[in-house]
Amino acid sequence: MPMAIDRTPNWLAWVVLALLLLPLWLSSWLPTTDFTNHLARCWILSKLPADSFWAEHYQIDSWIASNRGMDLLVTPLLSRISPEIVGRLMMSLIVVLHWAGVRLLARQAGTMGWLTLVPLFFVHNSIYYMGFVNYCLSAALAVLVVSIWVGPAVHSWNWFTAVSLLVLGAATYLSHLGGTFCMTMAAAFCGAFDLWRRQWTRWKLLYYSLPFLPAAVLYLGWPPQAPDPVPVKWDNITSKLLKSMSLFTGYDYQLDAIVVALFVAGAFLAWRAGLEWEPRLAGLGLLFSLLFAVFPFTLASGSDAYTRFIIPAGIFLGTAARIRPPGRGWQAAVILLLGAMVLKMALLTGSWMELGKEARKQIELLDRVEPHSILLPLVYSPPSIAQQKRERFVSNLPAAVVYRRDALMVTTFAAKGQHPILLRKPFGLRPGVDDTFGWGRVPPEYFNHPELIDFRHVFATMDYLYTWRLPESLQHRVLEYGTLIGETGHGRLYRRR
Repeated sequence: MPMAIDRTPNWLAWVVLALLLLPLWLSSWLPTTDFTNHLARCWILSKLPADSFWAEHYQIDSWIASNRGMDLLVTPLLSRISPEIVGRLMMSLIVVLHWAGVRLLARQAGTMGWLTLVPLFFVHNSIYYMGFVNYCLSAALAVLVVSIWVGPAVHSWNWFTAVSLLVLGAATYLSHLGGTFCMTMAAAFCGAFDLWRRQWTRWKLLYYSLPFLPAAVLYLGWPPQAPDPVPVKWDNITSKLLKSMSLFTGYDYQLDAIVVALFVAGAFLAWRAGLEWEPRLAGLGLLFSLLFAVFPFTLASGSDAYTRFIIPAGIFLGTAARIRPPGRGWQAAVILLLGAMVLKMALLTGSWMELGKEARKQIELLDRVEPHSILLPLVYSPPSIAQQKRERFVSNLPAAVVYRRDALMVTTFAAKGQHPILLRKPFGLRPGVDDTFGWGRVPPEYFNHPELIDFRHVFATMDYLYTWRLPESLQHRVLEYGTLIGETGHGRLYRRR
């Protein structure tokens, strides 16, 4: 049977879902940067307040606040399922919700076709690789909300639609404020679009408002603490251009260039075949592209602020496009576009399997840490930018000692206004500075000027020191106060003498 321009077999979307889940379960370790640290925090939460060791160092702040998605979903499961399996399930849930949101969005907007298979792959992006779990979860939930707004259900009262929007609105807010912001921008645009098209009704006003009611109640009833501010930092044009490719890139710049080239060629052929755009979704895509262009790199307490808008921009633009019949040559366009995405997934799966093996070696080293001890990680970046991309996951890898060895890692995420746990007392690495609530519990000069590190003070306050690419000039100074108990690759583990 020949390919139909406006219809895709349902089984093909399920095949795509399987491809998206494959790297999560084939890799021996998930090499996503922040994810291991988030999982460690969930483990601590599951132990509080009953466990005396963890209760000595941490206290529960608040369960009901934004940026709690992973904590609420993962923590209850840790008493029954191993942390590593629960972690994979959590990352898989994000993939499934993204897949469902894109499919529903295209169906509700009436744009379902071959091209709408492409944005299904966008769940694997640089933000996802960075392990920004709560934001990715909230973004997927926000897309589900928008998929209801663009459908026919908003033209009359429907209990299921109303309850769905209330539940999704609450879930989006609890997951991350970033998703709520995306939802707010989408609601404002949809309202303006309806006014412009003279399609505004009181039912739409109600449905556009419903997701924000539980968020408002939660925010006013349990106001969050103000997070520690981060100075606003702007990226240059080159960085923004590189990060505009975040939906297509993996871990090798040269191979990424091939993926991008195939995608651009496919997009060109699709344009030649005759593209048509669903105006509401196309407008949403352009709005989030504009937000990507004007936002800074750091804002409030978050980093990669502007990169986060790439996900909704790609989803809305991807689901807005259709090839207008007869679309001469459209098959070649589809083959190139989907071929680029399948190649990306193949490269990603291979990279994760390779990085997972290296991660396992470091985990075996870290498993020598004794329970109820305190570990300080010092992870230094390689000089090569390409290698930095591949080794980025190591920065939070030592957090695995929290749930594998029931040991404390100094840089476990526990920041005021960001996470549901807080430190009870400073670790003492920064004498005279109360670092209980901050991110920077390790003095910045440890990384900016490692020659200034006082290792006598380090081993006076820490039981173990894990280093990655520690400058060779410092090795003898470390050995004055610590004993090397193991090394593999660039990782070394020292114990206090």
